Amino acid sequence: MKVNQITRDMLVGGKCPIAYRFAEVEQDSINVEERTVTISFSSEYEVERWGWFETLGHEVDEVDLSRIEQNGPFLCDHNWQDQRGVITKAWV
Repeated sequence: MKVNQITRDMLVGGKCPIAYRFAEVEQDSINVEERTVTISFSSEYEVERWGWFETLGHEVDEVDLSRIEQNGPFLCDHNWQDQRGVITKAWV
């Protein structure tokens, strides 16, 4: 097995390697008075994920925002124990 390959057992067993992400937030997207920020959290760029490539679709029938539009949690690193805010609006 290659180092960057991931197996089903790793996914199910919670033993996946750590994936790092980064984001740049533009100053004019921050509203200090309303305590809000506008960010992009998805793109159509191809990303390598543990040995395979993922490309997210953004067509109407490929995206379901119904859950996130109901005050979805904004989490740090997908950690349910570390909620940093609430999603108030999502769109494609």
